[in-house]
Amino acid sequence: MRIPQRLLPVSGPAAGRIEKFTEHLNYCKGQIKNLRIDTHEKNQTMRYLLAKHGFKEVGTIYIEDGSPRIAFQLVQE
Repeated sequence: MRIPQRLLPVSGPAAGRIEKFTEHLNYCKGQIKNLRIDTHEKNQTMRYLLAKHGFKEVGTIYIEDGSPRIAFQLVQE
């Protein structure tokens, strides 16, 4: 996956949000061995962050209004 240019380098308010996301994700990874997250296909930042943290794209889900979301999963041993 191509790294979105807006992530390089990260500074200002975005850096704080990404840092907070990473903190929350690391906490969840310490508590739950099978994590699933979905996001809109255009959300390149989230897709990049999930891949960076070891999540694999596993398919497509459809939310209540019928619109698709890309499903990611991280299974830890």
